[in-house]
Amino acid sequence: MQNFLNPFSIYTVSYNLGQTSPKCVKVRFEFRAILEIDSMNEKYSADVLIESEWSEDEEILNYDPEKNWNPKFYIENSLNINEKIKYSVKKEENKWVITESRHVRGSFWERLELENVIII
Repeated sequence: MQNFLNPFSIYTVSYNLGQTSPKCVKVRFEFRAILEIDSMNEKYSADVLIESEWSEDEEILNYDPEKNWNPKFYIENSLNINEKIKYSVKKEENKWVITESRHVRGSFWERLELENVIII
């Protein structure tokens, strides 16, 4: 997690789901490998790492996504994936920072705009 704050491909999302103030979630994703591209069926296979990070004011020693707040991210264009999700908690200043790491491998659907490609 040392390179989480790499400025490349970090997105900040604010949530306000019945809470008094929005919650800031930092998200970073990295395509580790694009394994196969099926242009006829507009899908591809890839190995992806997705990390999200947010903070809590109250002490959390053992994070449980079923009991504690979670952004509940999902991959909308997934067709067939295998996910491994890990959580870590660390204290920074007066807040508890939760990091969710998802290692995703599988097939994804994507509209491939190929009408402007020159085929020789």
